[in-house]
Amino acid sequence: MEKHYIRSGVIAAASAAGVYLLAIGVELVIIRMVHPSALELTWVSDVLLALAFGVVVYLRFNLQATKASLTQLQRERLAWDTELKLAAEIQRELLPAAAGSAGGFCSWAGRLRQAREVGGDFYDVVQAGSERLVFVVGDISGKGIPAALLQSATHHLLRMLIHNQIAPAKLLEILSQTLYEEHQGNVFLTCFLGFVDLKQTLLTYVNAGHPPGLLMRNSIPALLEGGGPPVGLLPEVCYWETTVSLKPGDVGLFVTDGITEAAGGTGQGWAVKAQSVLATEPIKVEPGRVCDKLMHVVAENDEDLPFAGWVDDQTILALVFAHKACENVEETPDLSSTGKVTQTEPNPKDSSSTDSQLVATFLLE
Repeated sequence: MEKHYIRSGVIAAASAAGVYLLAIGVELVIIRMVHPSALELTWVSDVLLALAFGVVVYLRFNLQATKASLTQLQRERLAWDTELKLAAEIQRELLPAAAGSAGGFCSWAGRLRQAREVGGDFYDVVQAGSERLVFVVGDISGKGIPAALLQSATHHLLRMLIHNQIAPAKLLEILSQTLYEEHQGNVFLTCFLGFVDLKQTLLTYVNAGHPPGLLMRNSIPALLEGGGPPVGLLPEVCYWETTVSLKPGDVGLFVTDGITEAAGGTGQGWAVKAQSVLATEPIKVEPGRVCDKLMHVVAENDEDLPFAGWVDDQTILALVFAHKACENVEETPDLSSTGKVTQTEPNPKDSSSTDSQLVATFLLE
């Protein structure tokens, strides 16, 4: 703004000088053409000088008006920046602590890097009772203020449904119906919702149109896909759950598309980078350190970006399942082995029953 003031002042001064020189030039032309008397010459000089003075006064007042206008714009911009900072602070307060643990079995950490002051990405970790840990990583369609407003409302509704002890598939059906009734599919949510049974060491999840989660076991990644379409996109939808057994040392990694796209646009590309990061980790994996390393790897990766200048919100949630809490868990082979899949087809006429959910439980052998 200060540079603009200086530039406007220089332009005004130069214009005034130009008008004065133009008046003198016009006066000389009139003298040469008309050859006025001394009285007429005085009158012509007075008129031209009066005109020049009038122009200078006009430029002066115009400069003051411009400064006042810029000051008002500056105030409006300051108010806008303040509101954005307040909105960003509210979004940050909705996020859980940067790291935590549950019952000595699962430790976790999350990182969120927004492309703008506010955005549509979020994550949450909620301990619902002594035997269950619920986590979600989500991404609202769109960017900026509209996405941020819907993200905050959706995040709050998700927490309410989680505390009501609703199963993951049914929870997302309720949330999807609510969003669709409000927005008619114009905005929607992709998310990965996971329920960790702390007693039986099981992970039950629903992937609603979201980038696949990764479950790393002995440095071998398994993609956690499938569950249904984005939340709020369709008027009627059924989601299905998948349940997998957890083993000592398993690491779960869950991200938004800002990470997968920066890593090459596919779940496989993201899995390769995650695998390389975990290969450098010591035996005791720290989820916060894993998140920081992955954020660093993605930030340094320029060649895989969708296009030059591309930016998007980026979120990572890492869960590490401790050896100590899993000592009594029955040994099961790696996720890479072939397992049986048991499915129950959804009943479209009765979406409230458990039979309405397509449940795929991996019986690892």
